[in-house]
Amino acid sequence: MAIAEHLLNEAQYAFASITFGESRDNRRNRSRAMSLCRKIIRQYPTSMEAGESRALLRRLGEEAFGSNLAVLHRHITETQHHSASPS
Repeated sequence: MAIAEHLLNEAQYAFASITFGESRDNRRNRSRAMSLCRKIIRQYPTSMEAGESRALLRRLGEEAFGSNLAVLHRHITETQHHSASPS
């Protein structure tokens, strides 16, 4: 996970380099931080660094919601599905 930690450090540095106002440097640093955060989330979705990346994206104004498909979707047999009582 040293690679994820290094990417997170770079993203945090880029975020910290954003100053007040609109400038080319600010746009570049914002874009770099967002790109690195997305890369961390894509490559290491369950790591601590991914959680930090999501928090950083929220601070940048972009919500990064993870997929709940693994939590909501389960494979069960047809008989189990049809024998379940209605809620």
